[in-house]
Amino acid sequence: MAADLILINGIPGSGKSTLTDKLQQDLGLPALRKDFLKEALFDELGVRDRQWSRLLGRIVSEWQYSAVEAFLSQGESLIAESAFFKEFAAAPISESVQKYGARCIELYCETDPDELVRRFNERRTDGTRHAGHADAEMVFSEALLAQYAPLEIGTTIHVDTTDFGEAEYQALLTKTKGLLDA
Repeated sequence: MAADLILINGIPGSGKSTLTDKLQQDLGLPALRKDFLKEALFDELGVRDRQWSRLLGRIVSEWQYSAVEAFLSQGESLIAESAFFKEFAAAPISESVQKYGARCIELYCETDPDELVRRFNERRTDGTRHAGHADAEMVFSEALLAQYAPLEIGTTIHVDTTDFGEAEYQALLTKTKGLLDA
């Protein structure tokens, strides 16, 4: 039986990490989280500026694509979470999914623009976000936001996280399980 890949994608601050935490627990799948490794690199190599953060982000993204392929090549299902840039991520992930006959479900997190900015500003100042991301230097713009889009590999489900409560999560969990069981 082929492996399943659940991609959790979306703009920074759209609720990817919160959703990943819940799905990882409820589905019992390992999760490859781009920010976990990136933050380990910040701790080891140091915190600098936004350019440094982006460089480490590109390096970690390449690792994540390779790790996804390694899991799928062994028939192992997993969750991969990141603010994927479609321009760079779609081809390597799609190739791995096709190569190993994996089933892919993408959960694309979206939220109201005002709520997105509120969340982003809150995490910039509340100390919960690693300083290495250099979020203080990040400015939301149309050009930046245009880089984020669904990868459109397999089944894509748009998840509005603006007011995402337990009822909405349970409905998404049921839908995701149904797709996995199909």
